[in-house]
Amino acid sequence: MKLFKNKHIDISNCDSVKNLELYLKQECFNDYTFSIGNFGRKMQEGFLLEFDGQKYQYYYVERGQKDLIKEFENEEDACKYVYEKISASKDGRRHCVGFTKSEKKHIEICNKLDEMGLSYETDSIPYSSSTDLRFRIFVFGCDIQKVKNLKVEF
Repeated sequence: MKLFKNKHIDISNCDSVKNLELYLKQECFNDYTFSIGNFGRKMQEGFLLEFDGQKYQYYYVERGQKDLIKEFENEEDACKYVYEKISASKDGRRHCVGFTKSEKKHIEICNKLDEMGLSYETDSIPYSSSTDLRFRIFVFGCDIQKVKNLKVEF
């Protein structure tokens, strides 16, 4: 196992939980949707990879309840599987940059993202009732670093 510190990590070298964690951070995956390793963070919802001392276990967690998806005998196989699952999920790289009740603010944020030339996705979800909507705007991957000013502005 190679451990990369302060270097660009290629996914082909992600043969350990530590390297996988570094790679996902480097590539700006959204760590609110998953937890890798035993970092003491309690997942309420998302995917979790843990080592129980004998096997690596991959779970889906909802409302704090863990449902086992798959077990692995070795760390490298677990990391490859987890990477494939996280990278295939649209939530893996998606970051919320706007959550508003105002359709006007929603359009303003989208216009700013257009001006910046960034890709984004929007949706609306019911909040307290089916007529009380909230508008959400998401960017992907490391574009989250380009829009930090939007969080302050909006």
